[in-house]
Amino acid sequence: MYLGLILIIIGFLFKISAAPLHNWSPDVYDETPTIVTIWLTIMPKISILIFLLELITNLLSYTTVGSLTPNFTITDSLLNIPAATSIIVDNNLLILKNLLLVSSLLSLIIGTVVGLAQTRIKRLLAYSTISHIGFILLALLINTEQSIDSLLFYIIQYSITNLNIFLILIALSYIINHYSNSHSSGEAGTDIKYISELKEQFILNPLLSISLSICLFSMAGIPPLIGFFSNNLYYILQYKVVIILFL
Repeated sequence: MYLGLILIIIGFLFKISAAPLHNWSPDVYDETPTIVTIWLTIMPKISILIFLLELITNLLSYTTVGSLTPNFTITDSLLNIPAATSIIVDNNLLILKNLLLVSSLLSLIIGTVVGLAQTRIKRLLAYSTISHIGFILLALLINTEQSIDSLLFYIIQYSITNLNIFLILIALSYIINHYSNSHSSGEAGTDIKYISELKEQFILNPLLSISLSICLFSMAGIPPLIGFFSNNLYYILQYKVVIILFL
């Protein structure tokens, strides 16, 4: 049962673009229209992360409480096992924790380092998403009241900021293409693909440019923006991860 559950969680990690199962994400983000990318980067991740939160919370609470609680719904049949198999269950839960930890660390490293080499705007945002998924998996791993609060706050601010960034890119694409078509007889242009296309937009569209900069600074965790407070909570959680690993 637990082997099947771990495989299911691996499948969900693939869906939320967690490393090392992230390779599809930058290509899909880059090749789809921006309006479709908004849906891909927000809605599936919210639903899957909330499901994983409930599932992993129930699984890990079994080892700390030692008995089923009245509100158990998802994992009743999985946790209703004989006492003789408790060692096997503990080993499987340890595998699950290690899986989340490795995926979290790889997501943070790959999303940050590989993102620095990107020249296409949506591929950069895809690797940014992978890095943020690493932070979120840390909260799922720690599974405390504070980490769950941080997770929910992080999901909310990430979704709002990401939505703003893509909507601003759509608006800038429309303005750039409209300006280009007014000086030529060509067809309507496509979405913004390269970071270099945003050059000189502060002069032409100062309001949208400042809004985009604020959103990007927020995702980077620059104070006093909302992303700073969510990242600050996760820095506190990272110390707890270190304590869990080495103490």
